Amino acid sequence: YKDTPYIAGYEILSEPHPKDPFTEEDVKNFYRTNIAAIRKYDTRTPTIIGAGKAKGCLTGTYDVRCLEGIYLENTPNMIYTFNFYEPPQYVKTDLQKDDGVYEPYPGTFIEKKTGAKFYVDKNYLAGLIKYGADFSTKYNVPLFVNQIGVTMITPGSDQYTTDALSLLTQNGIGFTWWLYRQPDDKHSLHEGSRAVLWEQKAEKQDKTGTSTWYRNEKLIGLLTQFFGKMPEDIK
Repeated sequence: YKDTPYIAGYEILSEPHPKDPFTEEDVKNFYRTNIAAIRKYDTRTPTIIGAGKAKGCLTGTYDVRCLEGIYLENTPNMIYTFNFYEPPQYVKTDLQKDDGVYEPYPGTFIEKKTGAKFYVDKNYLAGLIKYGADFSTKYNVPLFVNQIGVTMITPGSDQYTTDALSLLTQNGIGFTWWLYRQPDDKHSLHEGSRAVLWEQKAEKQDKTGTSTWYRNEKLIGLLTQFFGKMPEDIK
């Protein structure tokens, strides 16, 4: 792939889940080994890495709070990445589960397991994104959000999307929306899919087995406000 012009970066291992016991240094050594192997052949294309699960990584791997623990000194041409599903019980709303009590965004969220109560709004999201922005400034490295998304049945999902993406753009952090294509299954659009395209399969009596794909125009309208924008474009 070294001469392929449209490849933006090599993500060596998405969301590393090493077996316990492990340390952040174990994950970093894995990355170092593979980066060295790649750079033998390609010194142009950036490599993309993110944190494994460690102390303080409240949402597991690729947590924005844990970027500091994955930084590789004296390793140029890097892009650091994280996922942004914050708070996960809110953005991944499942009507079949009872993970907590939440008001429409912006609003109060009470976590069922711990009883923790906090107010989720743009300031709350800004505080989390600041972990990434500070990391980027400290080490002068680019950041990329590997995944960000919110189910459409999450109360206030449109405003959440607008606030989160505007904050990322203002901080010069690129992102990809999760997800693009959603097959017709339990997570299809009528149950809150956050996909740009969603599938509706033909009725069982239709022997052609064909499907129809639909554009989620409302979501596309929200997302396209931010694609190709620079920080100064977003107020």
